[in-house]
Amino acid sequence: MNVGTRHERGDEERTSVLFLFGLAGSGKNYVADIISRRTDYHHYDADNDITDEMREALEQGRPFTDAIRDRYFKFLADRILDYGQQYPRLLVTQAVYRRRHRKYLLDRIPNLLFVYIQADESVISKRLSTRKEGIDLSTASVLRADFETPDVSMHVITNNGDNEQLMQQLSELLDSL
Repeated sequence: MNVGTRHERGDEERTSVLFLFGLAGSGKNYVADIISRRTDYHHYDADNDITDEMREALEQGRPFTDAIRDRYFKFLADRILDYGQQYPRLLVTQAVYRRRHRKYLLDRIPNLLFVYIQADESVISKRLSTRKEGIDLSTASVLRADFETPDVSMHVITNNGDNEQLMQQLSELLDSL
């Protein structure tokens, strides 16, 4: 199975976990807010649950180690499964820089669908330069080196600030679910 495709467990099941990922500044939470306002998806921003060791690495401007990421994604998969008991349709946002972590989440979570949120570099830089909290431009550049481009078969939403184009893409995505 390609990373980004839905788990097949029977024709009667729909995607219950929609997972938006991409670089810092791509607009994952912005897109999630639009989706959650227009649908019955509950939004969970997984960045709110990054570990203390991840926060420390971000504060020091250093990349995460594989061990740090592995621990976090084990925790995250468990958290998503727990939330799945409360919310029949869950919308998760988190960068998920590595392909193997995307695969890990797909293997652990039934009915998960990844959607890659992308934006032009200039748009991302502008967004990050105006942020008051969270990942800033310098931290994002350190993390960017670790980002592994997703599989070509994955759903992609381009979020360059054109709301009409964004709404068309979201409509097509939601109609496909």
